[in-house]
This record gives sequence, C-alpha cells and structure tokens, in this order.
Amino acid sequence: MLDDEVLYFKTSHIFLYEEQVSLFDAFVIAVIPVMIERQEMLYVDGAVDSFLFRQLNEQILPRLSKINDLQDVLQIQSLSDVIHQFDNQNRVTGVSCGVDSMATIKNLEEKKTQLDYLAFFDAGSHGSYGTKNSSINYEFRKKNALEFAKKLSYELIEVRTNAHKFLTGRFKSAHSFLNLSCAFATQGLINHYYYASAYAIGQSTQQSGDTSNYDHIILPFLESSYFKTSSTLGEINRLERIELYLIML
Repeated sequence: MLDDEVLYFKTSHIFLYEEQVSLFDAFVIAVIPVMIERQEMLYVDGAVDSFLFRQLNEQILPRLSKINDLQDVLQIQSLSDVIHQFDNQNRVTGVSCGVDSMATIKNLEEKKTQLDYLAFFDAGSHGSYGTKNSSINYEFRKKNALEFAKKLSYELIEVRTNAHKFLTGRFKSAHSFLNLSCAFATQGLINHYYYASAYAIGQSTQQSGDTSNYDHIILPFLESSYFKTSSTLGEINRLERIELYLIML
C-alpha cells in the first residue's frame, strides 16, 4: 500500500512494558485515510490491540466507508492481536496555541479534569511534508507550545510522523486520524486523549472531505484496551469558545 516507502513516528516519550511486543496500532490508524483514498484493504504483518482491531472493523471502518460512498466496506486483517492492560492512566490533550486547544484546556480545568501531560504533534498541520516552510512553522509553534506547557507546569510530549506524505488529498480530509495516530505512537503512555474538535456536535455532518465534520460521531469509537479518545467542546462552537475562554487567558 505504501509502495515500499517507510512510514515512521518519532516520539519524545514512549511507554516500555515487559512483554516487549511492539504494537502497530499507530501505523494502522495513520493508514486509514490512505485506505479510503485508494479504496484498499489493509493487512498488518504484526500485532494490533484486540479491542482496537474490533472497533476499527465493526464500528469505524463501516461508518467511514459509508461517509465516503465506498462500494465495499474496508477491513483490516492482522498477523496477531493482543490485549494490553497498563496500570498508568495518563490523561493528555494537545496544545497548538490555537482556539480549540486553548479552550479545551480551560474547559478541562473547569471540569476539574487533571491532565498529566500536554502534547504537540507534527502530523501535517504545519505544512507540506519535508518543505522548508513546514520546518519553520513547526519549530516556531513548538517553541510556543513548550513555553505554554512550562507556564502551566506540564511536561510536553512531542511526536512527529511522515504519514501525511502518503496522501494525495488535502490534510483536512485526514487530520483527526493522523493526529490521533501520534497519540497511539507512545505505545500506551497516553491512556486518555482529549481531542480538540473544530466543530460543535450541532455542526456535525456525515460529509466527507473534512474529518472535523464527523469527529463527534466517529472518535468515541476510537478505543483500545489501553486507550480512550474523547472529542471535546461538543456543546459550543468556535465563536462561543473565544467568548467563553480566550478572553479569560
């Protein structure tokens, strides 16, 4: 599917566990947009979390196939599937210093939700893969994220991937899965990820082209035996987020 090219993740933090079994979960999630573009099934020559495997094949891929008007329902097969139960329960959200991430942090603070880390991902939102401008954007935004995390006394998890280089379409058609693949790349260090969705629940549609349209519909199903996804700020739109939170910063 990837034409013999290497899909990689680079992460500043990773969870090491005794079984020494490398999970392919992050790679599987990153490849979902490629599966949709090419209308191809996926075979994984490695281990995938059992619960995630079931969620993808029974919940997420049937919905995505319908949203994208695919003739056949996409499916994933793997060499093996495993269950991992970890003692850690780290809660994390991303920080981009934009409206949605800032409002999410304030909203979680109001709800007395204790975060363990903040995260900064490079999954394609900083520009075209491998270009000078994207590198400049990434370094500038990372500097802001590091300063913000330090101000709030959080350690920052950094993850980079080249997954978006395999797509021919626009980044917004894949961004939710690309960013969440970075959260899975920590191999279980992150256990509950609060994803800052662009739209409110009332703005959700099952329209292809932008994964933000259906974050609140799809992302609650993106779970594994060690990982849970929550799509945040479903009750307020972006203008309301600015009014409620950004003027308070």
